[in-house]
Amino acid sequence: MSWKRTYQQYHKETRADRIERGVRALALPAIYQRGEAYLYADAVLEWYIVSTRVREMTAYGLIEGSDEYEAMICIDLSNDTISNTDCSCPYDDVCKHTVALGLKVVQLLRHFEDERTPTYDT
Repeated sequence: MSWKRTYQQYHKETRADRIERGVRALALPAIYQRGEAYLYADAVLEWYIVSTRVREMTAYGLIEGSDEYEAMICIDLSNDTISNTDCSCPYDDVCKHTVALGLKVVQLLRHFEDERTPTYDT
């Protein structure tokens, strides 16, 4: 038995893990770190999620930075990938505001995954 198979038996990657990996892959490392810092500084002021299609989820948020910016991240739930992002800030690529919003979605998913995980008393 290979180590890879053994690892897969003991660690099942969750939807939140896959989406977080997708957010990390979209942004430059420095931008990802800034977005993570925004998340932990509670810079995501308001946010909500809508289901625009059967297998798609879109999150919209108001993120506080040097100004308040409106960010959007669209997640394809059929393969847990990021299909679209947008932000009202002047940065041309995936920005720290979008990363913060994506990580907020990941936090929510982890919360629900934790609630679904059975616990056993010993």
